Amino acid sequence: MAAIEAAGNQAFAAKHHKNWKVANDSLGTLIVKLKKVLKPKHREEEDELPPTWAIKDFWRQQVDAEREYIAGRHRELRDKPRYASLFKGRLEALEPCSRRWIT
Repeated sequence: MAAIEAAGNQAFAAKHHKNWKVANDSLGTLIVKLKKVLKPKHREEEDELPPTWAIKDFWRQQVDAEREYIAGRHRELRDKPRYASLFKGRLEALEPCSRRWIT
């Protein structure tokens, strides 16, 4: 398990997606093996995680919803009289890539 974790951390640090997938698959296989050992024999159903694409899609939708909420609040606040003194400086302090979807 330590070797799988080390390989996963190394793949994450190097941004090597193929090795990261291999480490995730290895962890999934290990989880299945552990569940088989720990579960009683009469209980056969598997508690599988959804596929990776479904998990990514779910969290992508969550992030998009948060971005839309923040952009909506920005549209509401930019017409306020105190926008320039209260919020504009904070927005400009953000990195350009962070605020490109707000304006």
